[in-house]
Amino acid sequence: IVGRATIPILTGAKRTRWLLEALLMLLVVVLTASSAAGVVPTVGFWLVVNVLFFGIFYWVYRSRPLLDRLLLEGMLDGNLFLAGALSMVYGMTRGGA
Repeated sequence: IVGRATIPILTGAKRTRWLLEALLMLLVVVLTASSAAGVVPTVGFWLVVNVLFFGIFYWVYRSRPLLDRLLLEGMLDGNLFLAGALSMVYGMTRGGA
């Protein structure tokens, strides 16, 4: 069965953590650079906040693995709503639909 545990099983927990941390850092760099270069709209700068929040949630979960899973999932889902809200506000201020 292919599921959320596939990558940790194939690569191991330590490499999976390294991969996630590297992807988070790469996403911050790509969003910042592409927004600065004008490849994506300036909302890319604001979406870096979401990546940083996810990094904070990841760090909290790693340091306190007994944190209530439902609370953590709620914070992660709230982060997605934040991305949507930031994009909607950006669209409204730019005269988008």
